[in-house]
Amino acid sequence: MKSLYNEMDKIIPQTKTTGALWLGNIKAAQNIVKLNQENIKTVLTIANNTNLSYPVHQRMRHKVFEIKDNDNVNILDLIEITNKYIQESLLYGSVLVHCMAGISRSVSCVIAYLIYKNNWNYDQAFNFVKQKRNCSKPNQGFKKQLIKYAEQKLPKNQIINNQEILLNDLRRKLYQSPDQIAKQTQLLKSPNKQITQLNYNSTPEEKQQYRQQMAQKLFVSTFFQDNLHKHSNSNTQNQPKISQNITKRAQLSMYHSIQESDFGFLSDRFYKS
Repeated sequence: MKSLYNEMDKIIPQTKTTGALWLGNIKAAQNIVKLNQENIKTVLTIANNTNLSYPVHQRMRHKVFEIKDNDNVNILDLIEITNKYIQESLLYGSVLVHCMAGISRSVSCVIAYLIYKNNWNYDQAFNFVKQKRNCSKPNQGFKKQLIKYAEQKLPKNQIINNQEILLNDLRRKLYQSPDQIAKQTQLLKSPNKQITQLNYNSTPEEKQQYRQQMAQKLFVSTFFQDNLHKHSNSNTQNQPKISQNITKRAQLSMYHSIQESDFGFLSDRFYKS
């Protein structure tokens, strides 16, 4: 059966001074003909038990990091090494970073390199890689570490600006109805209804409506309830005050969760009303 994904995909093209950066699976690393065709001079293996090696006459620079694809594996020290190794190796020719499937471990190292090279945040780096290799999906432990790594690398003022942009975008979306969202995204209209849960048969518009409902449920009181209290009459004074202890980072974290493109992988807590 033919694989749904390519053996390897080009993430960064070749330039006059550097080779191209490729991302792939174990089959890509074993395909000597393809490696030669693409002028790949360095192979970086981010996997355990591959038994991969190259003959001396191939003159291949080959570095192996025995890493398991587990949430609890610490990769922060690893990516500091791989970033510099990729940067150096691109001066000699094209580079292939691979693991067994080309989905989590190698993807995480390439994302880390883009964060390191471009001063990007996690979302910028992940979305860039996802466009090039659609199966990219770091495990949750790697994802959290990469977000932390990006926050440490970004200048403080840039982090604040990114947060403000996301919060302003959220405020704008909270004023939109599901009909408006559907119209903007050119989705087919369906009768408005309360979406209590999603499944693999949910339509794109139902997913958009559910996202809107969750955003309103999680954040309307945080952003707007204070203003409502200020303009309400005195008989509302006995109502409990909205907690002010929710930080911007917590708000953004929840907002990111409901913006995942594949709602089939959202955690159960977002399915509950």
